[in-house]
Amino acid sequence: MKRSRTGFTLVEVIVALALVGTALLALLSSVSTAVRAEAVYSRHTRAVFLARQKLEQVGRQETLTPAHMEGNFAPDFPNFDWQVTIESTQVPGLYKVSAQVSWMEGQNQRDVQLSSCVFRN
Repeated sequence: MKRSRTGFTLVEVIVALALVGTALLALLSSVSTAVRAEAVYSRHTRAVFLARQKLEQVGRQETLTPAHMEGNFAPDFPNFDWQVTIESTQVPGLYKVSAQVSWMEGQNQRDVQLSSCVFRN
């Protein structure tokens, strides 16, 4: 009498588990990389927002004089520092305003700098 064998052999199961394990490791690595990238982009986006906010604050001032100011966004965003520079130009009443926001990312300092022109009579 001939016996019919159905099912998987031990070798087939081990190979299948190895393939599934490799696929899961690749997937987890991709997810980890995506999460890190999202955190980096989130901080960069926040820095751009904060720099725009500083430019708008300066733009709302009634009078402008050349100056350099700096500070920190504490208590809301204590990890972000700012610098604002107001410079006169050759055109009377026209000022160049630059806002730089910097933060630490690991051991590296990152920054974003935005500039705008503001006219005052």
